[in-house]
Amino acid sequence: MSYLDGKLMRHETWKECEARVKGTPAKFKKVRSQEEADAALKSWGAD
Repeated sequence: MSYLDGKLMRHETWKECEARVKGTPAKFKKVRSQEEADAALKSWGAD
């Protein structure tokens, strides 16, 4: 999951995520459940 420029995206692979976030100020995190995703969004101020 990545959050960049106010847009949240979910990725199937690290390669997809890395291609989007590399060299940017994006936030990203591997999440395994909706609860983990919700916690990440909250910590990023994007809930």
